[in-house]
Amino acid sequence: MVLPSKPKLRKMNLKKLFLFATFFEAQALLKQGNFQKIERNYFKKENLEVLITGIGQKQVEKTLKKHQPTCDIAINIGLCGGIKNLNIGYIFLPTTIFTEEELQSNNILNSSVLITLLKPFKNLEDFLKQWSFNNNADYLGADLEAGYLQTYFKKQNISFISMKVVSDLGEEDFKTHFLQRKPLLEKRIENVVKKQL
Repeated sequence: MVLPSKPKLRKMNLKKLFLFATFFEAQALLKQGNFQKIERNYFKKENLEVLITGIGQKQVEKTLKKHQPTCDIAINIGLCGGIKNLNIGYIFLPTTIFTEEELQSNNILNSSVLITLLKPFKNLEDFLKQWSFNNNADYLGADLEAGYLQTYFKKQNISFISMKVVSDLGEEDFKTHFLQRKPLLEKRIENVVKKQL
C-alpha cells in the first residue's frame, strides 16, 4: 500500500503531535534522534511532539486531560487488529473511525473503517458473533485508542489522521505471534513515521 505523503497543510513551523499508545510504537520516531523528554511519555523536538497515551479509553482520556495537547495536526500511528481484508503487516489508512458506542448506531458503508473498541476482541470468530451490523466496508480494522483521540481533536478543531499497522487477528493471535512479528511491525511503523516527517 502507498503511504500518504506529508499532509497538505503547508505552514511555516507546522506543529505536529504524534500520538502512540505504547513506547514500542513511539520508538520509531524517538530513535530519529534529539527528542527531549519533557516528562513521562511526553517528548519534544523543534516543531514535533510525541505523546504516549497508553492503551484504551481510560488511559487515552486521562492522558489528554493531563496534557491538553494543542497542535496544527495530530497524527496517530500504531498497531491494530485486522477484521476484514487486512493482512499482518498491512499499513491501514482508515477513511472513517467509529468508537464502539458509535458503531452500535451506525451501519458501516465506507470503504476503509477503523473501529475503536472498549476491549480487544479474542479472535475473528468471537468478534463477528458479538457484532451484527451492516458491514459493506472493503477494509475493517480495530484498535483501542483512535476513536477517542479523534473525538478530542475534533472538539479542538485540529486536523487528525490515524495510520495503523495490522499486527494481529485478535488478542489470542497477538499473544501467540507478537514476538515473531515484532521485527516486521517495527519496520512498518518506522516507514509510516518517516513519511510523516
